[in-house]
Amino acid sequence: MSRKSQIILDVCEILAQQENLKVTVKESAKGAAIVGVGTFIGALFGGKNGLLAGAALGSAAAMALVSEFKSVVEIIRDDMNDTEREKLARSVGSLLKGINITSVGAVVAAVSAKSGLKSKVVNEITNFLQNEMQLNVS
Repeated sequence: MSRKSQIILDVCEILAQQENLKVTVKESAKGAAIVGVGTFIGALFGGKNGLLAGAALGSAAAMALVSEFKSVVEIIRDDMNDTEREKLARSVGSLLKGINITSVGAVVAAVSAKSGLKSKVVNEITNFLQNEMQLNVS
């Protein structure tokens, strides 16, 4: 990945953090499976009473294990592959024409100084995650 692309991704992370962007992670199937297994095990060992206890413990385990939100920074750093990162950098970079992309601080300052550019960049990040990765950003 080029230095310019890495700077743009770092800017995306900073702006996403400033805007507190989060992604809803749809893991309802995983949660349902955990509850189902808990209920089954409870019924297997405790009959009717075990059914209730297993469902309650399975629900508690599902809540603990299934995350509801991830920060956009986590998505960019951990969940995107190199191709997706490069595509995001190109997409956001197209909005930054006329800005000398030499350092993260300089680009963040330039984006913040230009009227409406920060919101355009944040919208581009959001649209990319929704359209390219089918994620729900809030």
